[in-house]
Amino acid sequence: MAKLSAGDMFPDARVLTHSGEERSVRELVSKSGKTAFVFLRYYGCSLSQYDVEAYANNYELITSGGNSLVVVLQSTPESIKKQCPFDIPFDIICDEKAVLYKQLGIEAVSDMKDAFGKLTEFKIKYLRSATDIKHGDYEGIEEQLPACFIVDSGLKILKAHYAAEIGDVPSPEDFQGLFA
Repeated sequence: MAKLSAGDMFPDARVLTHSGEERSVRELVSKSGKTAFVFLRYYGCSLSQYDVEAYANNYELITSGGNSLVVVLQSTPESIKKQCPFDIPFDIICDEKAVLYKQLGIEAVSDMKDAFGKLTEFKIKYLRSATDIKHGDYEGIEEQLPACFIVDSGLKILKAHYAAEIGDVPSPEDFQGLFA
């Protein structure tokens, strides 16, 4: 499918969350603010683990003003439960078969060498030197690129960003500008 942009509608589908609940995408969006849908790779990926942990640690900052966050991973609820050592305060959509990724035109690279850039290299150096995060189980599409969509309560896309490298996802501080 073609990439979506501001003004397009985000797909409403039945999804499975990391808590094992089946819900509609519409049920996951903020009723009073905007919602960020951040598509990462899979929970075992050390970069995805780092981002999920950063989002959990800064949840109040991200969701101030009635906004919300939903992360999408190519993982199962069981895999996240097995690997994640902390409680996650936001919903994670478990898109094990990458259905939403395909509907939104979120591409994978054909060669992992093409998934690395300066931002990814910086994050990997930081992970190796300053955290105890280690790569976990492999799932999903290893070559998957991330993306981020900001949607309103009616699922209209306000902002869309398709990453050019696997480390290109918003930091917790970036959400203030994304929700503006």
